[in-house]
Amino acid sequence: STQSTWEETIVEPFGGGLDDDEWGLDDVVGTWGEHSMDEGGDDNQWEGKGGKKFHNRDAQMEGAQLMQLDFRMNQQYLELCRKHVKHYLTRANKYARESTLSKRVADWTERLKPVLRKEQRRVKFNIKQYSKKIISRVDQIGQYDTEARARQGEAAAPPEVNFAHVMNGAPKYEVCRAFLTTLFLTNQGNFDLEMVEEEDGFKSFNVQLLKGDLTKVDFADEQANQA
Repeated sequence: STQSTWEETIVEPFGGGLDDDEWGLDDVVGTWGEHSMDEGGDDNQWEGKGGKKFHNRDAQMEGAQLMQLDFRMNQQYLELCRKHVKHYLTRANKYARESTLSKRVADWTERLKPVLRKEQRRVKFNIKQYSKKIISRVDQIGQYDTEARARQGEAAAPPEVNFAHVMNGAPKYEVCRAFLTTLFLTNQGNFDLEMVEEEDGFKSFNVQLLKGDLTKVDFADEQANQA
């Protein structure tokens, strides 16, 4: 016959039939022939070789436990990933802020270095010497204004000199030093200051010399601050 039988179709491809225990399963699950087809038995339970019983419910519970374990492991893994990503973002943002701040500080330092080097080459600020100089300067310009008024027949008045005239031609750092000295002498009673507003709206101030004597001026605290 050209058609193969049931036994030929199943057995021959495996080379010798299913009775050969090539896979070593007899001791674990038993054989087909040993399986009981008793209708009175538990459909959810079966017995293998050696009396070992297997229950479908056990397999279901074990599967459920494995699924639950797998779910917990996935949740822990995701939580760990979130934690590391958050930690990375925090450190990255901190690094970016520190990098920006460091760059700004470095740029500011580079701009300040030439200013500091130039300041170091200048004559050291001595408030006593500057006091003598600015009193002499105010008195000189004030006398010139007084003489000019006298020639024009105007009454003599305590000379008031605009601070901008006193510092005419001076560099910026000298203006700062002279302004500080002027405030100091005003507190000591040597100068009187009066705010004035120019025609262009710019505000300035006049300096009036009250006394040129510096013998009673206490420079000790100011010189100590400069040391």
